[in-house]
Amino acid sequence: MTSNTMKAVQVQRYNELYRVSEVTIPQPQPHQVLVRIKAAAFCHTDLTALNGEFNTALPFIGSHESGDRVGCINFDSACGKCPDCQANRPVYCDAPRMKGITTDGAWAEYMVACLQWILIRGQGYTVATIDIKQAALDAVASYRHSPDALVLATDPVGTSLFKIDAVVSSQYRGVDATVLATDHPAAFDLAAALTRKHGRMAQALVGLLHENQLHVEVKEWTLDQAETMKSEYLTGAGTGKSVVVVFD
Repeated sequence: MTSNTMKAVQVQRYNELYRVSEVTIPQPQPHQVLVRIKAAAFCHTDLTALNGEFNTALPFIGSHESGDRVGCINFDSACGKCPDCQANRPVYCDAPRMKGITTDGAWAEYMVACLQWILIRGQGYTVATIDIKQAALDAVASYRHSPDALVLATDPVGTSLFKIDAVVSSQYRGVDATVLATDHPAAFDLAAALTRKHGRMAQALVGLLHENQLHVEVKEWTLDQAETMKSEYLTGAGTGKSVVVVFD
């Protein structure tokens, strides 16, 4: 390889075998960053793209699941033309470009990503922790990377929003996203009350995993083993989540 090339699993024809190619390292535009990929996962969507069901322009690099210190969601860019894009709501775009699906993905040594759609771990985000126990809030407050706001779940919603307002400035009150670590109905009601308009709610079933002693098995592959990984998946012989490790 030369200094401006990299290894990548690039699909050059639909339904072909996965193989490693030497391709040019992408050059980021002013609104993008160049991300060095440590690992990228494999799922059935990758086969759908390989089979041409998304009409992806050829050639393209597979995988829409990547992340380590920098998390890159599979949203690449918005069309800029649909009503939601025109209303400055690109997350609801009618025709977005998606990593590994309609544009180059993460089975490569490097990938470009839009600054708007990446998450840099530990940087740039305001965090509010909510718990029903004051002792739990006291504990997380002692952490090195402690939350910006501590909210007691039994407090009135107005009190909780006041605490959030002190650390977050927005046209809409509340938080951009809530992650629930319980399935209690009251928690959903509180999360809905504290999540602002166009916000997101997600449930992290931590308790379910712990109580049932569940774990996710991860099987690591290299770029050169991508076709073997796919074959194992198709025969049903594989178990757990397959992840292509690009850089150790």
